[in-house]
Amino acid sequence: MQILNVYAGPGQVLTGSARLAQEAVVRDEKTGRQQVLGSRRRELVLRESAIQQRIRALEKAIEADDEVPERSVSEEKSPPSKPRRRKKAPAKLRIAAVHVNGGTAPSTEGP
Repeated sequence: MQILNVYAGPGQVLTGSARLAQEAVVRDEKTGRQQVLGSRRRELVLRESAIQQRIRALEKAIEADDEVPERSVSEEKSPPSKPRRRKKAPAKLRIAAVHVNGGTAPSTEGP
C-alpha cells in the first residue's frame, strides 16, 4: 500500500501534477496578498508621517500666533484718526509771501 500526498481543496481532492499546480496557485495567491498587505502598510506609514508633519506645522503656527502681542486697551478705545486739514498760514508768512511774489498776496479766501 502506497500513501500519496493529496491536495484537499473546496469540493476536490487532487494528486500528482494537479496537486502541485494547485499548491503553486495557492502559494502565488498567498504571496500576492502578502505583497499587497506590505504595500498597504508602507502607504499607511507614509500617510501617518505626513499627518504628523502637518500636525507639527499647525502647532508651530499656533505658537507663532500666541506670540503676537495683543492690542492694548487704549488702542482699541481710541477713535479712528481723522484726516488733518491744512491750516491757514500765519499772518507773518502771508506778509512775507507778498514781498517774495512781488507785491501780490496769496489769496486766503476759499475758491
